[in-house]
Amino acid sequence: MLLNGSKALTWILTLHNLVNEYNKIELLAVDGVMLTDITDEDLEKDLGVKVRLHRVKILDCLDRLKNPVPHTKNKDNSSVMIKVVEGPLIGSEYELTKEETLIGRHSTYNDISIPESFVSRKHCIIYQKSNKLYIKDTGSTTGTFIMATQPIELIHGLLLQIGISEFKVEVEGQSVMMRVYEGPAKGEVVMIKEEGIGIGRDMSNKFSVPDDSQMSSFHASVIKEEGKFYIRDEESTNKYLLVTQIELGPA
Repeated sequence: MLLNGSKALTWILTLHNLVNEYNKIELLAVDGVMLTDITDEDLEKDLGVKVRLHRVKILDCLDRLKNPVPHTKNKDNSSVMIKVVEGPLIGSEYELTKEETLIGRHSTYNDISIPESFVSRKHCIIYQKSNKLYIKDTGSTTGTFIMATQPIELIHGLLLQIGISEFKVEVEGQSVMMRVYEGPAKGEVVMIKEEGIGIGRDMSNKFSVPDDSQMSSFHASVIKEEGKFYIRDEESTNKYLLVTQIELGPA
């Protein structure tokens, strides 16, 4: 398999952030073709990679390059990609080729390893079910955020962040409520009625939080459609929702 050294090395760095090992291999100008056939002994003796765990990671990465997992295609033969737009891996792209893609800080356990202190060792998972993609938090410390681009159904246990205020949805029979557990309005309970509510900093909203500096004047609204309640963004500045599990879209 022909690979230029730059591509192979960049991939290793992207997956495991082995900066020191990357610099050693780059300095010695190791050819990409040779790199794919390198052994544990070569790494230790010739390239000076003394940490065994680092050697295992590098060899694992190279094995994936030589024996890539077959890509899973959509019905229209397209692939699903995610791209990093901020953080230490900015610019990196990952193709979702498996039924489950694990994401977290632990470099050997996860399919996508993010070397960042706010990321838990096992942070979240993206998985396929019934031709749809879902993301689920796996017990992380800081939660899993997505940007709300479409209305989201209010289901029991759903966690929402609007501005710096955090809400938990509670469903009891026909009653739906949003309990504020973080932020300026902490402790308040918002009862959702048939006509829905508006949420924002402006006092004209049915639920207003004027002291939330990160909340827009008219941030979000809860509406009822076909017997279900949905929350939707109202062109706010900060379109973030903190979720435990949510559908992303078609796989």
